[in-house]
Amino acid sequence: MPVFSYSGRDHRRQLVTGQLDASDKMAVAGYLNQRGIIPIDITATVSHSGLQFQAALARLRHPIKQRDLIFFFRQMHTLLRTGVPIISALHIINDSTSNPSLNSVIHNVINGLDSGLSLTAAMRNRSDVFPLMITGIIEIGESSGNLPRAFLQLVTYLEKVQGASTKARSALRYPIIVVTFLFFALIVINVFVVPAFAHIFRQFNSELPLITRIMIGFSDLMVHYSYLLIAAAVIAVVAARKYLATEQGAYRWDRYKLQIPLIGLILYNSAMSRFATTLSTTTAAGVPVNLGLNITGKTIDNRFLAEKIFAIESEIKNGTSISRAATLTQAFPALAIQMISVGEQSGALETVLNELAAYYDREVDQQLDTLSTSIEPILITVLGAIILVVALGVFLPMWGLGAAAMH
Repeated sequence: MPVFSYSGRDHRRQLVTGQLDASDKMAVAGYLNQRGIIPIDITATVSHSGLQFQAALARLRHPIKQRDLIFFFRQMHTLLRTGVPIISALHIINDSTSNPSLNSVIHNVINGLDSGLSLTAAMRNRSDVFPLMITGIIEIGESSGNLPRAFLQLVTYLEKVQGASTKARSALRYPIIVVTFLFFALIVINVFVVPAFAHIFRQFNSELPLITRIMIGFSDLMVHYSYLLIAAAVIAVVAARKYLATEQGAYRWDRYKLQIPLIGLILYNSAMSRFATTLSTTTAAGVPVNLGLNITGKTIDNRFLAEKIFAIESEIKNGTSISRAATLTQAFPALAIQMISVGEQSGALETVLNELAAYYDREVDQQLDTLSTSIEPILITVLGAIILVVALGVFLPMWGLGAAAMH
C-alpha cells in the first residue's frame, strides 16, 4: 500500500498534518473523518516498498531490542487488563516510548487496525519485528478474548530468553577480553620486539637456536607479508560466511557446534530450555500441539535441532505421541522424553514443560559457571606458554653468545 501525506483541521480549527499507510485517498479521508478532522489535502508520497526501506534504515540507527518488546508487551498487558481499548493503549504506548523505530512499528499497527485489520493481522504486517511465535500467541489471545494473558505470556517468555542471553554474555566476557589482549600482544611482540632482537643477533653471524629461528621467521612473515596475511584472512572470512549462508553450510555448522567441548553442551541445553519454554508458552495459550511445535522449530536457533522438532511435528500428524516421536529423532535426552511422556499421560504437559525448562536453565547456569572456571586456567596456561616461548627465543641466543665470549 502507498503512503499518503495529509493535512486537515480538527474541531478547534487547528491544522493537523501526518502520514498514513492506506489503500487509496478515500481510505485516508475516511480515517480523518472518523477522527473529526476535515481533510484539506491528501497526497501520495511513498510506496509501501519505499516505506519498508525507510523503516529498515531507521532500525539500523535505532534497533528494536528485546527489552523494547518486553516494555511494549508489558504495557499492553497492563493497559488492556485495566479495560483500556486496544487502539487507545497503542496510542498511549506510542507517546511514552523513546525508540523511533518502535514508534514507527506501533504507528503501522494502529494504521492496520484503523483500516479494519485484526490486531494479529496488523502485527503480521511487521513480521520483521513480530515473528510467528509472537503473532501466534496474540491470535490465540484475540480468539479467546484474553489478550492481556497473551501479552503476559510473551513478557514471561522474552524475559527468560533475555536472562539466558545475558548470563551467556557475562560468562564469555572475560575470555573474550583475554583472547583479544593476547591477539594484540602477539602483534606487538612480532612487529616491534622480535625484529629489534633479530637485528642484534644477525650482527654476530652465529647459529641461532631452532625456537629463535622459528620466532624470527614468523615475525618476518608478519612484518614483510602482512598484506598477504590480511588478504588471506579476509578471503577465509568471506568464504566461511558465504558457505555458512547456504542451507547445507548452516546445517553442518549448527550440528558441529553441539559437539564443541564445554560450549557444545551449553548450547544444547540452552536449545532444550528454549524448546520447553516455547512449547509450554504456546500450549498455555491454547495453540494446538502440532502448530506449537512448528512455532518452536522456527524459534530454535539451530537448524539441526529445528529439523528434529519438525520431524516430531510430522510424526504427531500421523498419530504418534510427542514422547515417542522425540525418541525416534534420537536427538532428545532420555530425561526430557520421560518427563514429556509423564505430562502427556497426566494431561499436565504445560506444567511438565515448565519444570523441564527450569531444569535446563539451572543446568545452563551451572555449566556457564564451570566454563568460566575452566577457561581461566586454560587462558593463563596459553599466556604463560607464549611468554615462555618469547623468553626462550630471546634469551637462549644471548646465553649462547655470553658463553662463547667467556671462552
